[in-house]
Amino acid sequence: MSADDSPDCKEPVAMQLPEPGPPVVPAPTSPPSLSYNPPESSDLEALLSSVLRDAYRTQTGPADWRCQDITSEPGRTQVLTRLARDLGRTVPGSQLHEMRRGEDVERFYSIPVRDKNRLEEMAVKELPANIKINWDYE
Repeated sequence: MSADDSPDCKEPVAMQLPEPGPPVVPAPTSPPSLSYNPPESSDLEALLSSVLRDAYRTQTGPADWRCQDITSEPGRTQVLTRLARDLGRTVPGSQLHEMRRGEDVERFYSIPVRDKNRLEEMAVKELPANIKINWDYE
């Protein structure tokens, strides 16, 4: 091959990169609220009865759903997933083994949860003049 037959090759050109600036740090987001206020007892019972009946295709009476065994799959997953969606609270993995019957699920969803400790609650309250909380301690 002669020099005249060679393809027209050019020298590679170095790409110009912009000057590095300060690192971009995403703004912190506040964690989702973990507080949970259970619905009225009768509303919770009606929801649980309906969800268990749908998942296990049984015609349980108003009291029988509490005895419904929920250890079998896929009914257990269906029940807990639907309740998490409808009530806005999921059963933590550390407590899944405790969910054996309808009454266990009812007990779990009947307990209110606060996501603040006592000091944080006091910070938002109007305190008496003789009580002062120093938040900038080290």
